Amino acid sequence: MRNDSTPPDTSAAALTERLRIFIYSAALPVSRLALDVEGAERFSAFGDEGSPQMQLVRAMPPFTPAAAEIVNAMVDAFGADLFTDRLEGRLQAVIRFGPVRFAHVILAFEARFPSRPLSALATRFQQILDRHPETGYADAHLALSQIGLPVGGPNAR
Repeated sequence: MRNDSTPPDTSAAALTERLRIFIYSAALPVSRLALDVEGAERFSAFGDEGSPQMQLVRAMPPFTPAAAEIVNAMVDAFGADLFTDRLEGRLQAVIRFGPVRFAHVILAFEARFPSRPLSALATRFQQILDRHPETGYADAHLALSQIGLPVGGPNAR
């Protein structure tokens, strides 16, 4: 049992677990996590175990490799600040979209400014998604570049 004077655990592992609980417990459709949790659809119905979100929190399935790397990249970049008012919008977005789709959104947003280099976090997201073809990002990246549409800043492939 923690008393009020004990500082919160801000280790990377604790922050990663905290973010996963936030993502899993949000009262949003579990289907949004299809790219983040293997077999996420099995948690989509109400059952004897309660709401889909409660079932997900109870099971605490691991993230897919891509989602785990994205969450780790966010924790590395922001640490405990991820849970502060300063970064509330990013926290809400990763909860709303799930980690993989959040990375897609960040990269799509940054691609709107092709003359600017990608931020360090966006560059890391791009590398993660490129390593994980199951996210669909590498295929979309290639298709867009083949028809001449911008897919990232000057440091994008």
